[in-house]
Amino acid sequence: MLLTAIAVGPVRGQCGSLSSWGQDDFGQVGSVPSGNSYVAIADGGSYCLALTVEGFIDAWGSDEHGQVLGAPTGAGHVAIAAGYITGLALTSDGSIVAWGNDDEGQVSGAPPGSGYKAVAVGGFTCYALTADGAVVAWGTDGYGQVSSAPTGTGFTELAAGPVHACALAADGSIEAWGNDIFDQVSTAPAGSGYLAIASGNFHCYALSADGSIEAWGEDSGVGVISQTPSGTGFTTIAAGGTSGYALDPTGSIVAWGWDFDGQVTGTPTGADYVAIAAGSNHALALRSSAGGSFVDLGPSGLPGTFGEPFLTGDGDLSPGSTTGFTVSCTGAQPGAQGFAFLNFGGSFPASFFGGTLYPFPIDRQLTFMFDGAGALVATAGIDAAIPCGTAITMQFLFADPAAAFGVAGSNGLRLDVH
Repeated sequence: MLLTAIAVGPVRGQCGSLSSWGQDDFGQVGSVPSGNSYVAIADGGSYCLALTVEGFIDAWGSDEHGQVLGAPTGAGHVAIAAGYITGLALTSDGSIVAWGNDDEGQVSGAPPGSGYKAVAVGGFTCYALTADGAVVAWGTDGYGQVSSAPTGTGFTELAAGPVHACALAADGSIEAWGNDIFDQVSTAPAGSGYLAIASGNFHCYALSADGSIEAWGEDSGVGVISQTPSGTGFTTIAAGGTSGYALDPTGSIVAWGWDFDGQVTGTPTGADYVAIAAGSNHALALRSSAGGSFVDLGPSGLPGTFGEPFLTGDGDLSPGSTTGFTVSCTGAQPGAQGFAFLNFGGSFPASFFGGTLYPFPIDRQLTFMFDGAGALVATAGIDAAIPCGTAITMQFLFADPAAAFGVAGSNGLRLDVH
């Protein structure tokens, strides 16, 4: 049995909790929000952004230009980007929301319309990708950050430094433009097949198909280039002001470069990190909370011959998990035909024959047979299309002549997908 949702939320991906380290002069580290429903992160000059599975944006840190308090409210955002003192977000229809400093038109010059699929922010220049992969740029153009942006379509990713930027083409080739004082433009690697890009102050990284990291630009005397880790298998890269970060195959964080504020030595240990972002002198990581949890919602008030059946669950509630989970129900009428009712998020318990029906409205109904002992064990999995953070409510009901209205029901069980 594979549980698939009828309607899902705006953001898909692995849910996780946040870890922050490095400079904390504006609470970038000490004010990091708790919770495990975050799906994306972004780090600015001295502030941070995090996106929840519902599409809400949490912001904290320096707010001298409204980077924090000016962050958009409401759900439905699908992407975020943090520049030096300007933030960007995409809504579910691909329209751009901008806030923070507007000295160079970073906010007021944001392009109208919808259908954009990615955003990035540098110092005082902003970038976006249209639906067909064309680069749109606005803001300051002192080094050609706007006027020299590549033409054509098919770009898939953007990365921005203070006065330069990079774009990744569909074939994995890299285009760089803007300020080239430390060769961060002219020495961008040739060839194709790169999977990801990242830009710091005056240095850049690219992730190759085998997971090795290429670095170019200014080493700043702190090893931000020269200490770039060798080897293969890295899955994610990020560039801070004068530091670098990567995730290895286990999801552990590797850090190098400038360490004055603990950007390197303060890096959290452990595995299962799924995203990393870096600001001027601090960094932020998203750690997967995969596995989920089962929550007993309480009795139904619909006892049968053997009292009220008891429903429990155990296993992995991660979207797309290969191991899956089991649900067990005991105490039913032996040999009875049972019905499992499910709601995929937004359940509002309703009165039902003097008891409680927890999965309401009902999104799906499944039929099962209890064994001769009145027990049932079913195996299931969470479809990869179901967003983490989805709450699936489940309850078993079946005919029982001893029940007050001929229907007995189990307790409600909530499956929190992560």
